[in-house]
Amino acid sequence: GQMYGCNLHKGKKCAPVGIAKDPFLSCSTCADFSVDDSLFPRVGFISAAFMPVGGTETFHRSLLPMLKDLRNVVGFVATAFHGGDGRSLGVPYATGIDSAKQLAANSDVVVVWGIDNLQKIIPARRPKVIAVHHSDISNEWSNNLILSQLDVIDEIVCVNEQTAGMFGSCGKPARYIPNALDPERIRPSGKQ
Repeated sequence: GQMYGCNLHKGKKCAPVGIAKDPFLSCSTCADFSVDDSLFPRVGFISAAFMPVGGTETFHRSLLPMLKDLRNVVGFVATAFHGGDGRSLGVPYATGIDSAKQLAANSDVVVVWGIDNLQKIIPARRPKVIAVHHSDISNEWSNNLILSQLDVIDEIVCVNEQTAGMFGSCGKPARYIPNALDPERIRPSGKQ
């Protein structure tokens, strides 16, 4: 079929008709992750999955549209499992390892979840890498994923306080950021 060039490939044939016109994608194989310089660092998000439903999917669908107007969000890449509507993110979206490499190369900070091959994705001139542990301390898969890649990870964000404490003893900064409403901070405003 007829092909269109994306912004990145500057007129080369890289995308079938219809895909290149999508407001959030540059072409079927890559997003245009080049962005304007600003006062804020360029932040990219890389996840193992972006499906129609799920916890990390809800996190990204909620967070990224809010951040795009406040920060310099370069884009989002799902490396392995995809099927969610990338348009819901409000930022450039792509899939696959090659797109993840491109995003990392064009970011100052990369926030990752569920990635088991960071060494293959992160470039030599590497961005700061923040790994998200999206579970409690009993999740051996997530624990091992982060522990086995500490040489590439700069900071760890945990949604569980005990998990943040465990990773804090590994020599990397670990932060606890609750993954839900904090009952200590939310108070009823009336007699509901």
